Amino acid sequence: MEVSLRAVPDGQGGAYVIWQTQLPTQEAMQLINHDGTVVWNEPLVFDPSAYGYYVEIVPDGQGNVILGWTSPNPAADVYCQKD
Repeated sequence: MEVSLRAVPDGQGGAYVIWQTQLPTQEAMQLINHDGTVVWNEPLVFDPSAYGYYVEIVPDGQGNVILGWTSPNPAADVYCQKD
């Protein structure tokens, strides 16, 4: 079951969609183009136990996205990546 669905525009009429799965708890991302076709063969999957929690996604205004998340360690470091 998917929960916590979020989407941001890709700047070309499509969208980057990110969601959380429950079993196992993971975050996943997929790119959907302007006509609703899935662009990537498999979604990009984040394992919170390895990469962190509270994944957020924002458009960069040039057709890409910036992902941000906190680490699973006690210091809760904050990271971001532009894709």
